[in-house]
Amino acid sequence: MRSHNPVHSVLPVFRLATKLIFIRVCAWSETPGIPPRPSMSMRGLALIALLFVEAGASSCGSPAKGTAELRITADEYGYHMPDSVPAGLVHITLRNVGRDIHEALLVRFTDTIGTAAAYADSVRAHVDFPSNAEDVGGAGLTLPGDSSGVWIQLAAGRYAVVCWKGDHLVRGMAHDLRVVVSDEGRRDPPRATRQLTLMDFAFALDTPFTAGRHVLHVRNIGSEVHEGDIFKATPTAGLREYLAWIDAGDPGLPPVTPVGGFGDLHPGKEAWVDLDLKPGRYFIVCQVPAKADKRPHYQHGMVTEFSIDAPPGERGAMRAGEDHGT
Repeated sequence: MRSHNPVHSVLPVFRLATKLIFIRVCAWSETPGIPPRPSMSMRGLALIALLFVEAGASSCGSPAKGTAELRITADEYGYHMPDSVPAGLVHITLRNVGRDIHEALLVRFTDTIGTAAAYADSVRAHVDFPSNAEDVGGAGLTLPGDSSGVWIQLAAGRYAVVCWKGDHLVRGMAHDLRVVVSDEGRRDPPRATRQLTLMDFAFALDTPFTAGRHVLHVRNIGSEVHEGDIFKATPTAGLREYLAWIDAGDPGLPPVTPVGGFGDLHPGKEAWVDLDLKPGRYFIVCQVPAKADKRPHYQHGMVTEFSIDAPPGERGAMRAGEDHGT
């Protein structure tokens, strides 16, 4: 969320308990994944569970074979994360264990001396776009106790992971990352269920969302950098209340619920986003400042609202829950 305000993460085989092991591994995971295919047999589930336990994995259903993983934990005001990751397609998972909302935007330094500390110093000096750094995307705004995931292509080089929420970056919420040359070969992206195209200044979704898990493939065909955070409205707050919160300097937690997103993508770049959507009202917004007038893109119309209906048998229960504020 790059705001227009300058201040602005020895194995026994239990044949009878395999399914329970699998469920437990999935529930413990902090990395969202794609659910197993409905036709998968119990024998197949057992195999996957045992393989995950043997590997010590913490993700459920890795969506892209061989994908490098970058797990980031955020709190106030810093990140706990590896210092390096292999180049290529990387699945970034942001887990927020803090009290405030956080994001993990990656910037790539275009020189050999750039550091996270120097980047933060530039922002403190009111330079929102340091000349030796280029935004490359990342995990969007994530609530305390929640996690979010995104896949992006990373070239070898020096990077920083930063949070642009409020004054988090000027407080030092920046971490160095080295992306190192890898001989693992090409990594295939996850299978997308929806396509989102970014233009100047609009979002174009190929097919309306339905409730459930999705992998959203995002591609920027515009001439400007774009981002997108997706929010779920509450019974008392929606787009208008969110924009008022932004205009007030985004203090504390937002009045709506972030459900996933992607950091700044340059023209021609792409990302894949983990989403788990429930019935309700949503909107997606871009807050990058425009080149010409520095106004945020949503003021140029780059905001879209959409709704996801509950299945017919669940609508009555959903309305009753909303009446009680749930």
